Amino acid sequence: MMDDTVHQSLRPLGVERPSAQRESTSHFRTMCTSIAETEGDSEHITLEQDLTAARHSSRSPSHDDVINWSISSYFSQQRLHPEGRPGHLTRIGIARFQGRIESRVDELTALRDEIRNDTSNAWATERGYEPIYSASSRSKIVVIGQAPGRQAQDSQIPWNDASGIKLRQWLGVTDAQFYDPDTIALLPMDFYYPGKGAHGDLPPRPAFASRWHQRILETMPGVRLTVVIGRYAQKHYLGTGAKRNLTETVRAYRDYLPDRIPLVHPSPLNFRWQAKNPWFETEVIPALQTLVVDAVSHAPQDTADDRPPRSYS
Repeated sequence: MMDDTVHQSLRPLGVERPSAQRESTSHFRTMCTSIAETEGDSEHITLEQDLTAARHSSRSPSHDDVINWSISSYFSQQRLHPEGRPGHLTRIGIARFQGRIESRVDELTALRDEIRNDTSNAWATERGYEPIYSASSRSKIVVIGQAPGRQAQDSQIPWNDASGIKLRQWLGVTDAQFYDPDTIALLPMDFYYPGKGAHGDLPPRPAFASRWHQRILETMPGVRLTVVIGRYAQKHYLGTGAKRNLTETVRAYRDYLPDRIPLVHPSPLNFRWQAKNPWFETEVIPALQTLVVDAVSHAPQDTADDRPPRSYS
């Protein structure tokens, strides 16, 4: 079970609590208070917005919703001064940063609406399911998974199961870090649960990632690490660079560093694979955690245009 802090961090992305935990009221408040330290004085700047949502099973974010959340998230990591001095935050700094992120927030919001309203996803939208992914124009790490399972679909929270717990252990991150899209973007190969097959969950729809991923990635120019989980993701993202099978691909992880690293799926069902391949825990996981620390500790960029987006097509 996730704590309230994690649920709060998911709300601006349009991801609500599971229905059993959702508040009876549809009105809630988002507030961020930052302190601007000036010479001999301190000024409290409050970014506050009342958000009134329709009584709907899954709430969609508005433009202002995402803008305010992005600003407050950014300033929790870094303070701006109009002359560039660190350690100071002013209204001018807020306005300047808002101008930088607004176009990409617009694009991410529009993309979510486009995915939700696409005819190929009508069956899910009619049932009240939101596309299950998270992304920010300031994401530093992208986790490419398979398709969400039934538990994730029902809760509308990605990696909300035993596999997610194991993945966070492998990455060496907390729940709050994992679900903060300014740190980690979560992009499964399909944003909807594909259903059950004869031998477990069905695979993600083949054309889904090709249609949507690159457009989302283009809004995230600061990504420093892509974690590629499972054979479907590796086939798409590594292409001809993938080895003969998943084991050989993961064993050859050094071939893809420093910006990509392949992993086996963290499902508890893969315990036999891990027992047969002890090098995964002793070699790959330490390398992964070093890459994650490096990416997370990298200072946020002042401009979203410094790093060109990587193309995986």
